[in-house]
Amino acid sequence: MSALMSLRRRWHQFRKLLFLLPVPLFRRGLRHGVAATVEHWPLLSTLTMATVVDVGANRGQFSLLARALWPQATIHAFEPEVFAATTLERLMADDSRFHSFQLALGASHGFVPLFVSHRSDNSSLLPAGELQLRYCRGAARARTDEVALERLDSVLSASSVVAPALLKLDVQGGELAVLEGAEKIIDRFSHVLVEVSFVPLYTGQPLAGAVDAWLNAHGFRLAGLGEPGRDAAGRAVQVDLLFVKEA
Repeated sequence: MSALMSLRRRWHQFRKLLFLLPVPLFRRGLRHGVAATVEHWPLLSTLTMATVVDVGANRGQFSLLARALWPQATIHAFEPEVFAATTLERLMADDSRFHSFQLALGASHGFVPLFVSHRSDNSSLLPAGELQLRYCRGAARARTDEVALERLDSVLSASSVVAPALLKLDVQGGELAVLEGAEKIIDRFSHVLVEVSFVPLYTGQPLAGAVDAWLNAHGFRLAGLGEPGRDAAGRAVQVDLLFVKEA
């Protein structure tokens, strides 16, 4: 990591901490070692949600933000990595509107290898590629677990997704497979928030254009984007995109 990238990362962490500390719910997350993804606040703060489906929930970073934004929403969170899932369940244990599933999601059913990285939020059903190993500290594989794989539309019924609803995807290259496995209920969602990549960080990963095309074909249009993650040369590598269902 270059000195400039390191400086940017430290500045981002400092600004994020200033945002987290005044909010009791976020302070509770910090006590569990979980920092809410407040970087999504500008994209989401004007929306109203009754249901949130958090795919790739990790330790609960996004679920914490969702609970702060929408106190009455039902949250369904999916995380296959055992240690992250345990932290997630402990963090949200007192939340009666929160439901967790220790599952991977994709376009089929079965059991698949999960390539667990030293930083659990980089774990993926796809092996990390050369660029991911170069860009991201902690992306190297720590172990491989066998995990259960399901389709989202087999786990959640259409009636359980009460509108307005947000589908959030942060699955390290598995975005298109998760969407394909949600096809029977995708019309229940008013918004989709998805992290996409412009370069292949994982082996066999569909890039941003493929994800955008699938969502466009299913009636969603791009409504906003977050701050891109950049490489040392300043080129955009990843970004969070917010899509809205067209009426």
